[in-house]
Amino acid sequence: MTNRLPILTLRAVLGIALACCLALQVVVLPWMSGWVAHENPEVAYMRWPILTLSILGLVCVEVVLVCIWCLLNAVQTSRIFDPQLFGWVDWIVWALAAAAGISFVTLVYLLAAAVGPITVPAFALFATIVALGMMSLMVVMRSLLHQATALRTEMDAVI
Repeated sequence: MTNRLPILTLRAVLGIALACCLALQVVVLPWMSGWVAHENPEVAYMRWPILTLSILGLVCVEVVLVCIWCLLNAVQTSRIFDPQLFGWVDWIVWALAAAAGISFVTLVYLLAAAVGPITVPAFALFATIVALGMMSLMVVMRSLLHQATALRTEMDAVI
């Protein structure tokens, strides 16, 4: 297969991204939230809601990464027109929708709390917009995959 190097490179990137997400969830975010709560007792009440929302957001990212890995397996085995792939794309769409929802809830919570610099809610707004944009893109890509699969099925029937 001529796509061997790009596939291996993408797998390495996906693996590193997944490992980083897991490290953030398990080690970095809990430690950092504890440190912030200890150093800033006036915002300590925000530790658990923000930590929970952050971990849930990372779960959405991990779902997308795993789905992309599975779609990459289909590319490697030349099964790109397999109707079963719609399930993986649907998981990506739903994970991105959940990420947008989590980002929006985080934005509302941060604005209601009205603490800290405006850059933090701005980042949550940015994350919401990016998640919605990526979700829209995946819906379009799913439609293209559906049309290509239908055309492939038609061509196979003709041949």
